[in-house]
Amino acid sequence: MADMILQSGLKNSDFKPHAACEVPDTERKAPHRGILFYHYIQNNLFVPVLGEVDPGFEWASDPAAETRLADWPFTILLQGDKDDDVDRDVCTSVAKSLGTTKAKIFVAAGQGHRFCRESFLEDDDPGMDQVLLAVKELDRAVSDATR
Repeated sequence: MADMILQSGLKNSDFKPHAACEVPDTERKAPHRGILFYHYIQNNLFVPVLGEVDPGFEWASDPAAETRLADWPFTILLQGDKDDDVDRDVCTSVAKSLGTTKAKIFVAAGQGHRFCRESFLEDDDPGMDQVLLAVKELDRAVSDATR
């Protein structure tokens, strides 16, 4: 989507999002798309299957991980409150595990998953106030980290 911005780096005000490419479902596979993911979730198998790949952030509360947590970068979590793809408890759990000195969560009202992928900071879309707050927090975190 390189045409979202002008060569100067400014927002292209003439940009219109492209229509999604639709692939005909000639084999009728769409009703089963993602069914394995839901099987793992509903049968509480997700963590045993992916635990070694993504063990979560429970390690942060282990006293033995004090050095790892101290070295962990400040983490900013931004989520829409109508996100149907990632449960809010996931972000809340990460923020809680890392603690207030290592993580902050921002929740954009009225927004779903990946809501700001076609937005710009100067847009007046719902939820952009939280994006701006998250950017300010990121600026602060980077400034603190480079001192």
